[in-house]
Amino acid sequence: MKTLLKYVLCQDRYIEILGTLPFFYIPDKTRYLHYDNLGSIDTITDGQGNIVERMAYTAFGERRKGDWRVSDPLLPIILALTNRGFTGHEHIDEMGLIHMNGRAYDPQIGRFLSADPYIQAPYNTQSYNRYSYVMNNPLKYTDPDGYRSLALIAATITKAIVVNVTNIFVQMAIAYAVTYSVTYIETGSAKAAQSAGLSAALFMGIGGLIPNSKNN
Repeated sequence: MKTLLKYVLCQDRYIEILGTLPFFYIPDKTRYLHYDNLGSIDTITDGQGNIVERMAYTAFGERRKGDWRVSDPLLPIILALTNRGFTGHEHIDEMGLIHMNGRAYDPQIGRFLSADPYIQAPYNTQSYNRYSYVMNNPLKYTDPDGYRSLALIAATITKAIVVNVTNIFVQMAIAYAVTYSVTYIETGSAKAAQSAGLSAALFMGIGGLIPNSKNN
């Protein structure tokens, strides 16, 4: 079980804290919130470490009991403890929605109620349904602000960097091979061919790292 250090809920107000487990105060009682790998609250304990309540969700965030019943008879008790749940967001249980800051989200259908103004991954067809939640991959990504998935953005940037670097190395290898072959044929010297090939590969690599510019 993963524990995240985030906020204190005191008299209906969240206060950011550092260095301790997040907790909130109920008259004469202290409760601690524990989170899973997606940042969803999955366990609530008391000041002595005893489990007060376990919380669970469907893949797309609808509240459910640990035995897979979607209707949780202990929901009133949970709401008395905290209205936070799936990925740490605020549940609007009266309407069956989740408030994800930028947009409202319906976990029953896995869709937002309004369109995302951003297309995060134009080369992924899942990104073009701007009502879908994290490109229909809720077990891997989260949407902290209701607009863009940080993990998805990071993955897209990383992929772009890897592709660019790979292309540069391929171009360097081609430059080395061609220059080595031509030089060896002309001079008959393997040493000269190797030196020329390395120089060509080096200049090709440097050129690949410098953005192209157009003269006006």
